[in-house]
Amino acid sequence: MKEHVNIVWFKRDLRLSDHEPLAWAAEQEVKVLLLYLFEPSIWQDEHMDDRHYQFITDSLSDMQHRLSPFQLSIACLEGEAPEIFHLLSEQLKIKSIFSYQETGTDVTYLRDKEISRWAKQKGIKWKEAKVDAVDRGRKNRKSWREDMLADISKPQIKVNLRTIQQISLPENCQQYRIQVKKATTSSHFQRGGEEMAVRYLNGFLKKRFPDYMRHISKPEPSRKSCARTSPYLAWGNLSVRQVFQLSMYKLTEVEQASHKRALEAFIARLLWRGHFIQKFEMEERIEFENMNPAYDRIRLRWDEEKYMAWENGITGYPMVDAAIRCVRETGYLNFRLRAMLVSFLTHHLWLDWKRGALFLARMFLDFEPGIHYPQFHMQAATTGIHTLRIYNPVKQSLQHDPEGVFIRKWVPELADLPTHLVHKPWETTYLEEKLYHFRKGVDYPAPIIDLRRSYQHAQLMLWKMKDDPYVKYEAQRLMAKHVNKDRQNWARVSVG
Repeated sequence: MKEHVNIVWFKRDLRLSDHEPLAWAAEQEVKVLLLYLFEPSIWQDEHMDDRHYQFITDSLSDMQHRLSPFQLSIACLEGEAPEIFHLLSEQLKIKSIFSYQETGTDVTYLRDKEISRWAKQKGIKWKEAKVDAVDRGRKNRKSWREDMLADISKPQIKVNLRTIQQISLPENCQQYRIQVKKATTSSHFQRGGEEMAVRYLNGFLKKRFPDYMRHISKPEPSRKSCARTSPYLAWGNLSVRQVFQLSMYKLTEVEQASHKRALEAFIARLLWRGHFIQKFEMEERIEFENMNPAYDRIRLRWDEEKYMAWENGITGYPMVDAAIRCVRETGYLNFRLRAMLVSFLTHHLWLDWKRGALFLARMFLDFEPGIHYPQFHMQAATTGIHTLRIYNPVKQSLQHDPEGVFIRKWVPELADLPTHLVHKPWETTYLEEKLYHFRKGVDYPAPIIDLRRSYQHAQLMLWKMKDDPYVKYEAQRLMAKHVNKDRQNWARVSVG
């Protein structure tokens, strides 16, 4: 007779605290299989990179270490979810599958639909917990804010690991088991795991948060003054509820007005995070299409040479190139630099956003599909409802990296130039070339486009589109579906 079992299926929820599916399993008197799947279809997808794989293995290693005192472990298997679940069902009587709902890419969405059909056919209950009150099947945003605040304000889920009785992995699945190891080599990337996540969050709330708003747009200082919790939220080492509640508690302790404003701004961004994920959940087609389909009529020509210059950080614009090289090496950029890169690609180079979206998904260690795609459409101005922003990379560098610290760090070809030339190396005179041993256009590329002309072209085209009746019609549809007109201050809420 097959042994009864409940399965906790970990996906983007790689933690043991405040974990609802794990708590469900702990409450039932049924043996449990803790499961993580390395699915080839996901790792072959163009969104994924080795940096994500290492972050996940770091996270799983941390979880295994925390589980070992309870004689528990996670079965890490390599294989497609439908195949693995079918094999498990051959030797085990699966009563329930517990997991978090995932607002992922098309690959994970199609997989989840297949697992859902399979579970129904087998009479297996698949119970999914919400993430940030994001709802699959929601038709509009009318009640989302209330759900969001209720979800993150209620007490954290307590998980009693001592009550979990683990079942052995069946023989027919042993060949799919793989060992995960924490990275031992040094890296510019943040390390995964609940322990590292708590360390970053505590460091922010205890020491770094006062400079949050002052440095949020500055390329180098923001690396320390921002919370840097985004990869831990993206891969589930922390829940939004944990970050929210600790931040709210800290807010009650803070007296200085500027420090309060910094924390309130951070908390507001936590809530906006859920807003964007819900938007993608309701408009999943934007992984492949313009959010406003009227914009399908622009950016029809492709220039491979210009695109590759952008992707490789050799555009001739120091702030653009520094940002690309930095994210390649570290997986992190502040929001302004991310927006600037998308703006330069889609407005100044006038190229379609899709290939750039895939590239930056691979580069961002904190790649979260539900944030990535709505933000890409906002910055590429393909919604018809958001303020048009065409970033001038020279203005950005002069304003936010005035001494050229960030540029010199990531574009060492310019390190010996005086500050006024670091921002505009193309203005180097013949005498300055000799003085600083710098050959413009040779040691560092000349600008691949004329910034003034590209700005004028993009502005003309995009403002013309704003007045298009089709754009307006689609914009009204999107506004009705996604925008909540009630703009209360979300940071000023009480924690239950």
